[in-house]
Amino acid sequence: MLYPAELRGHMGICLSQLGRRRHALATLLAAMSLCAVAHGPAVAAACGAGAEKAEPVAVSGVREDGGIVLADGRAVRLSDIVLPPPPWREDVLAAIAPVAAEAYALLPRDGRPDRHGRLPGNLLLKQDATLSWRLAEKGLALAMPEEREPCGEAILAAEAEARAAGAGLWAQGGFEVLPAEDPARILLRRGEFVLVEGTVLSLGERPRRTYLNFGTFWNEDFTAYIDTDTVAEIAPEGHSLGDLVGRRVRIRGYVLDERGPAIAVSRPTQLELVDDR
Repeated sequence: MLYPAELRGHMGICLSQLGRRRHALATLLAAMSLCAVAHGPAVAAACGAGAEKAEPVAVSGVREDGGIVLADGRAVRLSDIVLPPPPWREDVLAAIAPVAAEAYALLPRDGRPDRHGRLPGNLLLKQDATLSWRLAEKGLALAMPEEREPCGEAILAAEAEARAAGAGLWAQGGFEVLPAEDPARILLRRGEFVLVEGTVLSLGERPRRTYLNFGTFWNEDFTAYIDTDTVAEIAPEGHSLGDLVGRRVRIRGYVLDERGPAIAVSRPTQLELVDDR
């Protein structure tokens, strides 16, 4: 299914017009209101809106896989965010379509198209915010920036504000922060992108990996692991991984089943200190 750009301008469109069964979609559409965004210009600047590589484009629709289809037939995979899984995904895609239609420039990222033919990049909206930032700010996407840089930090901050305010799917039950001390609950989300928060109990250093252990039973409890050659860049600024023992952290990533729930941490933005010490 292609969610057409002709939905533009109808952010208050009623549930019956879209043929949706659930009240959640009306809530999501309301959350995507095109009112002025105070942070927009700063976000746009941080994400490279003034760069020479910004390319004028028009959007024709949104694919089921979240790809934003341009008028010339190319598809864009939005950088720095992850869209929700079913059953929320279809509703969010429908909510994205009219907002994406307001995009006027492509901010491409380095890299080749993925296996679905989608180019990495972002879209600049008329309010000078990027589409990725807008979705995180409205609670309709989770942040997954590639680097600790201004654009990624802006999207992480937008997600944090939405989480604190209970915006979008944070209120609807589509997003939540899972407790590290409940491994069974985390494992139920195997294959999904999640946020997990808890206290690091110990550090396990092996030749190939370093493990952040959140429990005492390594084959049952939640663990986050980092490849040895990336440990230095993953540790929060001003800290070593050893400093994290006894500290409360937030991990984001895809849940794996490695004789207990685990998340592979390969980007510095996947690991955040959340206590005040």
